[in-house]
Amino acid sequence: MAVVRSEEDLLEALGPLVQGLGYSIVEIHSTRIRGTTHVNMAIHRPDGVTVDGCAEVSRTILPRMEILYDTQDIYLEVASPGIDRKLKHPREYVIFKGKGVQIHLKDGKTVLRGLIGESHADAVTLIEESGQVDVLYEQIQKARLDDTQEVK
Repeated sequence: MAVVRSEEDLLEALGPLVQGLGYSIVEIHSTRIRGTTHVNMAIHRPDGVTVDGCAEVSRTILPRMEILYDTQDIYLEVASPGIDRKLKHPREYVIFKGKGVQIHLKDGKTVLRGLIGESHADAVTLIEESGQVDVLYEQIQKARLDDTQEVK
């Protein structure tokens, strides 16, 4: 690989292009399989991700990826993150602000449900029916988008 050393490098290089199209990169993974670079990317836009949107992002970033990897042997898959996505990185809470979420804490007992509010360096604000609560990222065992959540 030429310029790309990590997935963070890819995120930094491709993020502005994808944002220019109105999307956020939720996740990006790259692997080499039998000499071909495989890149899987999940994108999000508040009003939804369509097949045409995925194709537009793919057409836009592929030439840049060929330069970054110094090869034309790239397999690129661009998709929606899905409605029940597991949140894996704190930056995803920024992307999905206002969406419903179910958070399981590391204590093994507590499950929080509500809407994603503000994201901070070390915590996310969860908006529940009873009010707001700050949840430290280090306390979260797993979190999943939940489109059944709404605060009245």
